[in-house]
Amino acid sequence: SIVVGFLFGFQTSVDPQLAYIHLVGIHPDHRRHGVGKRLYESFCEACREHGCERLKAIAAVGDENAVRFHLALGFSAEEVPNDAGPGRSGMVFTRPL
Repeated sequence: SIVVGFLFGFQTSVDPQLAYIHLVGIHPDHRRHGVGKRLYESFCEACREHGCERLKAIAAVGDENAVRFHLALGFSAEEVPNDAGPGRSGMVFTRPL
C-alpha cells in the first residue's frame, strides 16, 4: 500500500478543548478525490472523542484552494495580521466540532 495523504494535528495543551491542524499533504495524483475531506473527518471524530469542541487550521494568505476547501467543510475564515510572524498575515480557519 502507498501513502496518498497525511494530516498532522493535535489537541492543544494550553486549551484541551481546541484541536489544531498543522499540516496536510495529499499526493498530486490523488487531489480532488476526497482524501483531504476524509482525513479531516477522521481527525475531527478522534478529537471529539478526546473532548475537543473547536478546530483550528491555518494557511498562507492568497491560497484560494485552501480557503475554498475549508469553507466547504464549514470553517469560517479570517485573515489575521501577524499570524505568520511579524508583518506576515495568515489565514485562520475555525469551526466548532
